Amino acid sequence: TTPNYQNVAEKAHSLAPKVGEAMVDIYVGMKNKFTVDDHEHYLFSPRDLTQWILQLLRYEVVSVDGLLEAWSYEASRIFRDRLVGDEAEAHFDSLLKNAMMQYFNV
Repeated sequence: TTPNYQNVAEKAHSLAPKVGEAMVDIYVGMKNKFTVDDHEHYLFSPRDLTQWILQLLRYEVVSVDGLLEAWSYEASRIFRDRLVGDEAEAHFDSLLKNAMMQYFNV
């Protein structure tokens, strides 16, 4: 069946404040936990949020699940891919999981 794009757009629009809050929570969590004192490339800035949003604009989202999948994928590419070691990656995974549960009940 053809997706109801208007319905998806309305749901995505209603999620926008939650998406934004969750993005900022993850960003702040990363910035507070990981610093350049740990590793030189752990420099997190608001540009990461801008990049995250720009990457999401590349997607043709046909469902809310698709939006959340793209959202979490891009978060992983922007933040998780920079991390060194299993412990750091597990911390990011925890931030992402908590945000998904808190904001999207997923």
